[in-house]
Amino acid sequence: MMIVAATLALFAAAAPQTAEAPKPGKYLTQSDGRQIARIQRVLADGSVVVIVGEKYVTVPAATVSVKDGKASTTMTQREIARM
Repeated sequence: MMIVAATLALFAAAAPQTAEAPKPGKYLTQSDGRQIARIQRVLADGSVVVIVGEKYVTVPAATVSVKDGKASTTMTQREIARM
């Protein structure tokens, strides 16, 4: 029994940590902390959909990161509005 527990503990320690995913309803912020818009939807590839002005905009997953439950993007609100 101890061998099984030790083996399970070893695999758990070696398992890769999953990155946090953005969540609908949370705010997407610029990297300087300024709020851009509330996340409306998270797509399968990790892109997020926000409403800027009067249009829905998809912010690319490559620009989005989540730290401590807060989603941010390397893009500015102005860049997103121009998409």
